[in-house]
Amino acid sequence: MVHFKDDWARKFDIEESYVGEYFSNETSVESRNFMYKHDNYFYKMIHDEVAYEIIAIPYSARKDEPYPRFMVYLVPVKHETDLSKVWDSFYAACNGDIPNFIKKQLYLRLVKLHIPKITELKSVFDLKVLLDMVFINNTVNSSSKITTCLNIDESGTKEVVVPFSLFDIVDFDFGSITVKANRPHLSFIFDMGIQRILFVVKDTGY
Repeated sequence: MVHFKDDWARKFDIEESYVGEYFSNETSVESRNFMYKHDNYFYKMIHDEVAYEIIAIPYSARKDEPYPRFMVYLVPVKHETDLSKVWDSFYAACNGDIPNFIKKQLYLRLVKLHIPKITELKSVFDLKVLLDMVFINNTVNSSSKITTCLNIDESGTKEVVVPFSLFDIVDFDFGSITVKANRPHLSFIFDMGIQRILFVVKDTGY
């Protein structure tokens, strides 16, 4: 089993976490653990066939890349939105170039962010299929199943220095907005270096 672990560029305060309502549809409500942070994030609202908010949360910086990975949330405005249409709209909006979209199309906004915690989310994939996609001459001939595990929580293992120019900006012109992922939504981890999606989450509730 492979555990994905990385530190947020700015960690969530566990004291701000709470138990709140998650609407799996317009009539079904369940209790979920949420994280909360009022901070600057990369954001955009899309009004297409479906309306949804995009918010990109950076992971910790490295020497060779200010923000090597992002957790990107696609949160529909309305309940019971077809998530496949949300993904199709997003992919069309970025024209298949997710790194460029994150860097040039998302705007820094002051956001009151509420996202659900996820514990031990597992995904199984075939190593041979993955390597065939990456390497032309793959020496792995036998199928090998690997389970990956993802936690989304407040925890971090080290303090991170974040560039002043990005996150210490207060959005006086527009005021803060609220993004609450308390309904079915999509999220994914994107690696800016290898330009690939590492993990996709379709959160429709428990």
